[in-house]
Amino acid sequence: MKRVNGSKKIANYIAKHPHAKPKQVALATGTNVKLVYNVASRLRKVTKVHEKEVDRVADIVHAFTRGQPRLRMGEHPLLVKDDKVNSPAHYKVGGIEVIDFIESKNFSYNLGNVIKYVSRADHKGNKLEDLKKAQWYLTREINNLSK
Repeated sequence: MKRVNGSKKIANYIAKHPHAKPKQVALATGTNVKLVYNVASRLRKVTKVHEKEVDRVADIVHAFTRGQPRLRMGEHPLLVKDDKVNSPAHYKVGGIEVIDFIESKNFSYNLGNVIKYVSRADHKGNKLEDLKKAQWYLTREINNLSK
């Protein structure tokens, strides 16, 4: 059985859990936080490359993963371009888009927005603002039901 080194474990974990904190990554991969920061720094440098340099990035990722098949834009989680309109990264945290969950449960507009703001609050930047928005929609739903 082939042994996987710490850097590769970290890179794979970050690819699957892009919003994980360094301490969480270190615990999950059995490595130390300093190594997590070093690997994450290298991965960030790779992902900040202009689209015209995708082939060069694919070569870097190929070299970093040592021998795994060479991948192109859209095939590797680290090379996927973030679509800020149709599918931003914070929409997919947890493996399912919030809208799919809301639609599957047939929630009302107000309750759907409560779920949306609560589920994305940790991933957008201003948690307090998103929780206040969720509270506003929940209050509105409660008032509508009280009438």
